[in-house]
Parts: sequence; C-alpha cells; structure tokens
Amino acid sequence: MFSDDAQRQGSLAIPDTRPSDIPQSPGPGLLSHVASEPRRRNGEQGSAVQMLLVVVAAIAVAALAVGSYLYFSDKPVTPTGSVEQTWVYPIHRESTVGGGGAGMVGVKQDFDQLMLLARVKIVNPGKIPIYVRDISATVSMKGQDAVSSAAAGRGDFDRVFVAYPEMAAQKQTPLTRDTTVAPGASAEGLLVFSFPLTKQQWDAHSAVDVTVSFIHQPDLVLKAGL
Repeated sequence: MFSDDAQRQGSLAIPDTRPSDIPQSPGPGLLSHVASEPRRRNGEQGSAVQMLLVVVAAIAVAALAVGSYLYFSDKPVTPTGSVEQTWVYPIHRESTVGGGGAGMVGVKQDFDQLMLLARVKIVNPGKIPIYVRDISATVSMKGQDAVSSAAAGRGDFDRVFVAYPEMAAQKQTPLTRDTTVAPGASAEGLLVFSFPLTKQQWDAHSAVDVTVSFIHQPDLVLKAGL
C-alpha cells in the first residue's frame, strides 16, 4: 500500500486527460480561411497592375492623337525673304616681306580679298517663332568650284569696318545668327561676307546665293541678283 504522501505524489504525476484539455486540431473552416488569404492579396495586386496598364495605355493613345493632330493640321510654314541690296568691294593690297639690309631685296606679296555686303530681309508667315541658326553665301564660278563664306559674327562685324574704312558708309545694323523672328513679323539687317577672290575672278562669277539656316525650319536660299 502507498502512503498518503506517495498517493498524493502519484496523483500529481498522472495528467488529467479529460476531453476538454486535449488540444483540438484546427477545423476545415479555419484552414480554408488561411489558404484563401494569399489568393485574395494576389488578386488585389493583379487588379492594381491591370489598372496601371490601362492608365498608361490611355495616356499613350492620347499623346499620339495630339501629336498627330499637331503634325497634320499645323505644319511649320517655310520662312520667306529677299536680298534687298548688295555692295561689292574688291580689296587689293601689296606688301614687301624681308629686305631692308644691305644688298637684300624684299619679296613682294599681293593680298586679294573680295568683300560682299548684303542687306537681307527674313519674313516669318507662320504661327510660331523662328530662330536663325547660321548664315552663309556662295559664289558660283564659271568653270571653277564654288566659293563659300560664313557671315561675319557679332564680334567681327565692327572690326571689318575698322580694317576697311572704305566700307564705313554702308555700315548698318547687322543680321546675326541668334536672331528670333516672331510670328507674322520680319527681321532685316546687314551681312558681311569675305571671299578669297580677285576682281578678275569676281567678274567671271555666275551667281551668288545667300543661305539662311534655321533651327526647326528648312534652309532659305536667296538669290543675290549679282
């Protein structure tokens, strides 16, 4: 027989296995709820991605429609213009290089240059501003290659008239490369070109063209009528 203490210890060692204390397995309802939670989240994410794709596609279609409308309904208008007046100055200089010492003879050198001054007018018949990018002139020669010259820039414009005072009477406001012509307006100014030509070569030329290049519009080629 066990003593009272042994009986008490034995009763403490034996677990109570009543049905209420046995761990219960989760039922099928709880498992289905847990399993459906990731599927619900994935469905929400998929719907958000689809909505984003729809918005991006709508924006792309709208941008394409607006671009097409602007391209086909309002094409850029080609600027017009004219060469209002021209002046030609054949420059001939002679100089002697070396010499000066006893028994030494200098070498004679000739310097020939042809200066062309042209007052040019540019007209903008379009609905947007136009921007002048570059200006040049080309002299076509009979039986020879054409000769081209860029227009004198803003920094060289004043120096040209100092170097060649015989042209000072023709000095006017220049037409520069950074000129902006507003819609429906015009711009006019003087251009200075320099060609390595003698007077005899110039007399044999066949045509003179002034080309005005723009940033967005096609080039404008003007006949000088010389």
